[in-house]
Amino acid sequence: MASVDVWKPPTGASPPKSKTTSKSSSSSSKSGSSSSSDPYARARADAKAAESKAAARLAAQGDLLMKQAAALKLALGSKGFRAELNRQLAAANLEFSEEDKLVLAQYERGKSSLEQSAVTSGDNRARSLQENAQNTGRERNEALAQGIQQGISATDMLKAQSASLRNWSLNANQVQTNYTDENNSIQSEHSQMVNAVVSARQGSWREREQQRTQAFRTYYDNFGQVQTEVGNKLGEASASYDMAYEQKASKAYKKKSDSAEKTALAALRSAALQTGKGYTEKATPTTITRWEGSADIKNSTDPRQWGDQSLEIKDAEGASSRLRKWEG
Repeated sequence: MASVDVWKPPTGASPPKSKTTSKSSSSSSKSGSSSSSDPYARARADAKAAESKAAARLAAQGDLLMKQAAALKLALGSKGFRAELNRQLAAANLEFSEEDKLVLAQYERGKSSLEQSAVTSGDNRARSLQENAQNTGRERNEALAQGIQQGISATDMLKAQSASLRNWSLNANQVQTNYTDENNSIQSEHSQMVNAVVSARQGSWREREQQRTQAFRTYYDNFGQVQTEVGNKLGEASASYDMAYEQKASKAYKKKSDSAEKTALAALRSAALQTGKGYTEKATPTTITRWEGSADIKNSTDPRQWGDQSLEIKDAEGASSRLRKWEG
């Protein structure tokens, strides 16, 4: 049988290296050399990412605080505390108006009653005077009739008639005195009514002014308190933006921080100014304090016309010397 020759590498020789093996070795060599040259690059990259993440979180917190401040500002607008103030002022005006109308309505009823009493008093006076005049006429007629029957002189006749005249004067004076007393009593009662009305209306006015004072004071207190809260929120937002800027230097963060700080100071300044604000009460108008009512209760006659009446009568004198001489 024939023998076959097989190639064997020489003793101590290494097998030949392929091209693939040499390329892999070269790449590993380069990577190893790069890692060994900057071992903290990955740490710095991670730290930078963490700072960006923290900055975003702080900025988001600042944005939330800004939204909260904006929500609080709604109470400072026309639909917030101002609307409540307007409602309170309207309620105070309504209460005053109703009370004032009620007081004046009560006065009108009392005034009508007093005016009717004054009319009745005047009617009684007129009737009494008429009866007095009729009585005087009867007395005069009786005096004349008796004088004619007794055949008294003209002078005595006049004296008899003067008695009835004096009686008329005395009775008329008494009637007028009674009427004046009643009228004065009615006027006095009306004056008391007027004083009561003025006091009630003035009290209602002062009560309304006090309600207005309290309403404005509450408004300014609430306004200042909310402004303080707004300023605090904006200040916290500014601080959050500042911390975000420290984590990541961004012009947007810096701009937001400056704007929030400026607005916060303005809000706090506005809150401080509310302390000195308030409503100044007004004096009661003269249309109330000098109100005199409208009742027509006046003495319709002059008492002097009912003074004592006198009739001067001279006795008949005898014939003069000239007449006696003519007769002779």
